[in-house]
Amino acid sequence: MYQYLLRISLLLIVSLSCACSKLISIDPPVDQLVTEEVFANTASAEATVVGLYSRMVYPNNGNRILDGSLSLYGSLSADELEEPVSTSIYQPFQDNIIPITDGQNYTLWTTGYNGVFHANTILDNLARSGAVPPAIRQQLAAETKFLRALHFFYLVNCYGRVPLPVSGNYMANSLLTRSDTAAVYKQLITDLEEAYAVLGDATRSGYRIYASKWVAAALLARVYLYLGQWEEAIRWSSLVLDSKSFPLSPLTEVFRPNSSETLLQFVPANTVNFNTREGNWFIPATAGQVPLFAFTTQMENAFEAGDLRLQQWASFMEKDGRRYYYPFKYKVQNAATGSSKTEYLKVLRASELFLIRAEALAQENRLTDAVRDLDSLRKRAGLELLANTRPGIGKTALLEAVYHERQVELFTELGHRWFDLKRTGRASTVLSPLKPEWTADAVLYPIPEGDRLLNPNLDQNNGYY
Repeated sequence: MYQYLLRISLLLIVSLSCACSKLISIDPPVDQLVTEEVFANTASAEATVVGLYSRMVYPNNGNRILDGSLSLYGSLSADELEEPVSTSIYQPFQDNIIPITDGQNYTLWTTGYNGVFHANTILDNLARSGAVPPAIRQQLAAETKFLRALHFFYLVNCYGRVPLPVSGNYMANSLLTRSDTAAVYKQLITDLEEAYAVLGDATRSGYRIYASKWVAAALLARVYLYLGQWEEAIRWSSLVLDSKSFPLSPLTEVFRPNSSETLLQFVPANTVNFNTREGNWFIPATAGQVPLFAFTTQMENAFEAGDLRLQQWASFMEKDGRRYYYPFKYKVQNAATGSSKTEYLKVLRASELFLIRAEALAQENRLTDAVRDLDSLRKRAGLELLANTRPGIGKTALLEAVYHERQVELFTELGHRWFDLKRTGRASTVLSPLKPEWTADAVLYPIPEGDRLLNPNLDQNNGYY
């Protein structure tokens, strides 16, 4: 990780092209300037923050922890996807036996910290810059703090205790120890609350590809849910939902760039021949080809009869007497390099906030309100309402209904199912019957051995020595 971080402080990732008649596209990194020059004027300072967004989905030196890769790795680690034909690359995630030298895991870790260090460098230099007006500095710092928090959220949920660099000081960061998860979440909350206080209602783009105050509030709601602070989860999710700014989309429109329920999405780079990694990975490249990744039996059976999400967000092909279901939320398998992209990676959407609030309300014994939120999603999916079919449902059963609804609403999206099994303490119960070599230590990915050799202060997660 750290041997790459210093390079980030020299990157200026520039240019955002937009036209009213076509979709937004972010160009790839094209320039290298010393940091002082980058923050010598408003235009270049804004461009390097745009570059931080751009790196999420830029293929070379990009950000595997936030480019959609966790939609695959997390789904293999949980009970959602399996490889019909196993490979040495992805099998460790499916078996939950990841070597400490695994290359995919190393890339998740390093690119996560590349993003953190890039954000820290921006924040350090914004604080020192006298050339950028104060209001613009505050806006750019708020967006950067949100993005730093987003990186830390995924790092802490993949690896548990992680280093917590909050400055661009390379030498200090290179020898950091791992911080307790409580400290990481505290920093997360600080960044997000400071971002919320500064950011406005709208972003710089109608396609919601930048952070707004609603995006910060949505991630805060998720963070408080994960921490079990139910009232705070209710408060922050309600701030967004009660604004009426993000009405639920029809199922056919949820994963389109102009979906009304989108809070944040990342734009694919024009230099790649696909829109999203999910579409590129999950959709067979040719008719009659077995998908690289197919639903497990458990994922297939999770959908109730008549659930329109199975019809709209999954597809299947048949070969040699077997039916292979695969994710079909994104509809485009590939796209020409340089063309305008037609699908963007969804990072936060209003559907999740209904589920966050429903779970927190159920935990607070506000069962009627929780059922109402769940039924908002069930109605859209063409299912009978719990209010009608299970009147008087108790807290335990309702929480199980929430977990089930999360499974069929958020499947194969950025590791939701994997994180849900872990945070609710159900990982071993669900996965040990399915995975012969499962151990409780597998709930965390290993700290890459390459970085432990560079930084003697990094200890290893249990089960990986």
